[in-house]
Amino acid sequence: MKWQWWKFVLLGAVFYLLFVVAVAPAAWLAWGVARASGGMVTLSEPVGSVWSGAGGLVIHNGTAAPQPLGQLEWTINPAWLFAARLQTRVRLTGLDSDLSGSVDVSYKRARLQHIKGSISPRLLIVVYAPVSLFDPSGQFQVTSESLQIAASGIDGVLQLTWQDAGLNLSDVRPLGDYKLQVEGAGNMLRLKIETLKGALTINGQGEANLDNKQLQFAGTAMPQTRATELEPVLRMLGNDIGGGKR
Repeated sequence: MKWQWWKFVLLGAVFYLLFVVAVAPAAWLAWGVARASGGMVTLSEPVGSVWSGAGGLVIHNGTAAPQPLGQLEWTINPAWLFAARLQTRVRLTGLDSDLSGSVDVSYKRARLQHIKGSISPRLLIVVYAPVSLFDPSGQFQVTSESLQIAASGIDGVLQLTWQDAGLNLSDVRPLGDYKLQVEGAGNMLRLKIETLKGALTINGQGEANLDNKQLQFAGTAMPQTRATELEPVLRMLGNDIGGGKR
């Protein structure tokens, strides 16, 4: 009889624990994000639960005031936790950007899937302040069906298209539309840049070694029109090798 009593207590404790986990507030996830990132990334004013919620995504680089990146929405599938994996759908909006996709995290591996959306140069400036020196304009379109990041390297393909590209080095705006393809193959990243259209043609390809942090890249840039106005940009890209090509 005594054993039966303890079974009911244990069963009640298990159900209570499951209930607590099921209704865990979003603030718990905010605490986990801050702790995992060492305080470099935080979620402000989180609402909802750990499993489905939203909050302001903020980065702290230690040299300036905290920088908000926009509103982050997430939905976590708890079923995958039984397989020692964390699978979540995320969407980031704000700063004229809208980016969504899924993140699948397991031991020593993270897989990004169905990544799609647009990124404003404003967002890039917040993440990496030196970009502001060139005052980029236009919009970046990001797509990737699958990109795996692990201790062994990066595998998958990511495409970044810069539409209506512009820089403060030239009054020619837009310079054109450009596509960068990044293909991961373990410790190597293969890079390819091509021009879709525009006054300035840029094409090239190269490789980046993730082990020794070395980059090898070869490409050319050539004005199609308004060469004089494009001279400051061309000068930054390299010396004239004839016919206006750099």
